[in-house]
Amino acid sequence: VFIEQVSDVGVCELARMCPLEEVVVSGVSGLTDRSVFALANCCCSTLKEVYASGCSMITQAAINYLKVL
Repeated sequence: VFIEQVSDVGVCELARMCPLEEVVVSGVSGLTDRSVFALANCCCSTLKEVYASGCSMITQAAINYLKVL
């Protein structure tokens, strides 16, 4: 997958359709809090790890939201 083709829309759809346990989106600079909130809300019972280093549009507030799950 080309990193520039990964989008909030794609991550949201994936989160909605799959019981994800681990997500690696490091370096995907176009992702925003929308992706994080979708993962948190759709995969809260299965999600164990999210790697998002280098995702400059994801805020600390979204990361904190994941931590309280």
